[in-house]
Amino acid sequence: MKKEKNTFKISDSLESMMTKLGVRQDAIRYNRSQSLTSDRQQLLSMWMSSWLSRKICDRKSRDMTRKWREVKSNSLSAEEITEYERLENQLNVKEVFRQATQWASLFGTGAILIITDKTNIKSAMTPLGDDERVIRLMAVDRHSMAAHSNRLVNDVFDPDFGSPEHYYIKSNIVHRTRLIIIKGREKPLSEPEPFWGISDLEDVYETIKRFDIMSLNIGELIQESKLDIFKMDGYADMVAAGQEDDIIKLLSFVQSTKSLTNSLILDGTAEYEQKELAFTGLKDILVEFRNAVAGAADMPVTILFGQSASGFSSGREDLDSYYDTIGSLQETRLRPALEKLDNLLCKQMFGVVHDDWWFAFMPLHQLTETERMHNLNLFAQSTSLLIQNGVLREDQAAEELKQSVMFDKISDEDIEFLKGLASDPTDFKPITAIQGQQEVYKKTIEANNTE
Repeated sequence: MKKEKNTFKISDSLESMMTKLGVRQDAIRYNRSQSLTSDRQQLLSMWMSSWLSRKICDRKSRDMTRKWREVKSNSLSAEEITEYERLENQLNVKEVFRQATQWASLFGTGAILIITDKTNIKSAMTPLGDDERVIRLMAVDRHSMAAHSNRLVNDVFDPDFGSPEHYYIKSNIVHRTRLIIIKGREKPLSEPEPFWGISDLEDVYETIKRFDIMSLNIGELIQESKLDIFKMDGYADMVAAGQEDDIIKLLSFVQSTKSLTNSLILDGTAEYEQKELAFTGLKDILVEFRNAVAGAADMPVTILFGQSASGFSSGREDLDSYYDTIGSLQETRLRPALEKLDNLLCKQMFGVVHDDWWFAFMPLHQLTETERMHNLNLFAQSTSLLIQNGVLREDQAAEELKQSVMFDKISDEDIEFLKGLASDPTDFKPITAIQGQQEVYKKTIEANNTE
C-alpha cells in the first residue's frame, strides 16, 4: 500500500487574518469625485475667503511676470527693439498676461482677447487678418467663455488641434485666432473638452480644507484651556424641578463678581475649582498640516506662509527650488502665448517675423553683494584671458554680462558701440576724444553759418 504524500500550499503574500495586513492595502482605490474646476462658485469662494487659496494662485502669476522678459534679434537694431518694448508697454502686455495666468491658475483656463482697429461684432467671427493692427488686449477668465459649437479643429498638425473654431465671450462669437488661450494644468486628449485646463487648486483642495479645519479646531480648544468647576448641593434636584434659569443666573452673578473684584463669594455648601488644560503636541500637528499644504501647492513654506526658514537652513535652497518651478511654468504657460502675440506684433511693426527672433525670461534669483563681487571677479579673470587669446570679443563679453544676474545696466547701445569697435579696431578712439571732435565740428558749423 502506497503512502500518499502531503501537499502544502505556500503563498508569498504578506497577509494576516487578525490584523487584515495586506488586505486593506489591496482595498485602497482612488475614485474621481466631482471636478472642482467645473465648480465656479466654490473656486470663487475659495479665492475670496481663503487666503491660502488666493495666495497660491496670485503669487505664482505675479512671480511669473514680475521680472518679465528680454527680447533679442540680430536682424534688428537696438532702437527697433526699444520701439517694440514701447509698444508692449502701451498695450499693457505684462499686466494682461498676469491677469490671464491668474485666471488660468484659479479656474484652469484664462484667455487674452485680441482687439484690433477693425474689430466689430461681425469681424470678430472671422479669422484675424494680416492687415489688422492690435490696439488693445483684454484678459478673460474661463467662465466668461464657452465653446460656440461642437465643431472642433480636426487638423492634428494645427497648434489649436482639438479646440473649438469659435468661442462665446459674453454672448459675442469670437474666432479662435483672436484669442490666446493659457491653461493651468493640461488635460489628456482622451478627456472630455481637453481644450479647457485644470485649476491649480484641484489637488490642493482637500489639503487646504484639512488645514483650515485643524486651525479652527485648535482655536476653539484654546478657548477651553481654562475650565471653572462649581459644586453645589441640590443641583440635580434643581434641574429636575426646571430651575435651570436660576442656576445660570447664579453662575453668571458669581463670574461677574469675580471679574469686578477679583474675589469669589460662595455659599458655605458650594465648592469652586479651576482647572487648566495643557495642549501639548498641537503645534507639531499644525506644522505638519502646514507642510502638507506647501508640498501640495509646490511652494516653500517661506513663500506660502511668509515664515523664515527654521533650523540650519538659510532658505536659499527652498527659494531656488521655487524659482525653478516658476521658470518651468513660464516655459509651459507663458512662452507659447507670448510667441503667438509676438508673431502678430512683429508683423505689425516690422512686416515680418525674423528667424532669429527670441526672448528669455529674466531670472528671479537675486545675488547678494558678496556673491555679485565674487562672481564678477571670476568672470573678469576668465573673460580677460579669452579676449587676450582672441577667443572672445569685448561685445560678446558685455552680452554675457547683460544676460547674467551680475549686471543689469548694460544697454543695447553699449553693446552696439563695442561691436563697432570690433569691426574696425583701427578706428578706436576714446569716448572723450570723440565728444571733443563733435564739439569742434559743431562750433565750425556755427561759425560758417554766421559768416
